[in-house]
Amino acid sequence: MGHQVGRVTGADTIELLFHCITIEGEILSGWSRGTVAVDQAGRPTLAFVWGWSFGAEGGGESSYVEVVV
Repeated sequence: MGHQVGRVTGADTIELLFHCITIEGEILSGWSRGTVAVDQAGRPTLAFVWGWSFGAEGGGESSYVEVVV
């Protein structure tokens, strides 16, 4: 279980902070910075760089594309 809070930082950019409690009872928190766009097919996209700030190490990149079924 967890939460996210974010804000718009530019015309196509956002920042998020997040935290969660794992099923093992661990508390984790992290951050991400993302870009909102539209791909060539007209689908909304999100691309994030993220990292852990508490409870875990590392980070990565995530991307999402809206899929209509």
